[in-house]
Formats: sequence, C-alpha cells, structure tokens
Amino acid sequence: MLLIKLFFTFREKTVDWGMHELEAVMDRNDINDNFFKVMTFFGDHALHHLFPTLDHALLRHLYPVFLKHCEEFRANYRLTSQYDFFIAQLRMAVKEDPNVLKESS
Repeated sequence: MLLIKLFFTFREKTVDWGMHELEAVMDRNDINDNFFKVMTFFGDHALHHLFPTLDHALLRHLYPVFLKHCEEFRANYRLTSQYDFFIAQLRMAVKEDPNVLKESS
C-alpha cells in the first residue's frame, strides 16, 4: 500500500508520461553505437519505450531532438555500459536485504 501511495504522490508531482517511461529504462552506450547490437540486445531502449511503433532503424535519427528535450526538461535519461549493467543485475540477484521506501511527510 505504501508503494502505491508513493507512486501516486510522485505521479501528482510529475504527470508527464514520457518522464515515467525514462525512469523505467536505462540505455547502454556500447550497444547503441551499432545497429546490429541495437537489434539483438534491445538497444535504443529509451526511445523504443517512447516510440514503440517506430522501426528501430529510425530511432537513431531522433537522438538530437531527444537529448535536447532531456536537457531542457531535466529528464532522467541514464546511460551505462553493458558490463556495468550485467554486474548490477548480478548484485540485485544476490541481494538479501530489500530497499524499504520510507513514507514522506
């Protein structure tokens, strides 16, 4: 119940659907630089979530406008490497103590 309350509190502050999409994904800079890798390793992930019906061959052309808007609206567009992503995934898999969200006043 607390998680639902926190979600709706955040949602009231940020009602933009695109901002929520960017919070849900992370891109890998060593995947996005090659179209073959993009197609085989889920590259251009953020743009795919924003424009799911566009062909992946077109997504790379949206980056100049996308990055400009991310900067202008302070969107949380996150980049990492495939290696760091893999290590973080392993750390989450072996984690025993959950992150407990605290209720904000």
